[in-house]
Amino acid sequence: MENKVKNISEEQVKTLLNIEAHLLAKKTVLNIDEVCRFTGLSKSHVYKLTCYHKIPFFKKSKHLFFDRIEVENWLMSSRQ
Repeated sequence: MENKVKNISEEQVKTLLNIEAHLLAKKTVLNIDEVCRFTGLSKSHVYKLTCYHKIPFFKKSKHLFFDRIEVENWLMSSRQ
């Protein structure tokens, strides 16, 4: 019985993560946590990139925001 509940719980977690990924792909404006998930970069590295203006961002009061399409283009710009 416990094994069955555990399997259902793991399936629900996978489903929720999948839904979250789809919702993130639909958003046009991302916060720093979402950019970290989207790019796979650490939060400290993203802060460093914004400090040196290496990544496109917007600042509203003390919050950072990122345009998803601009971040995608930024990621694709360093092709080798």
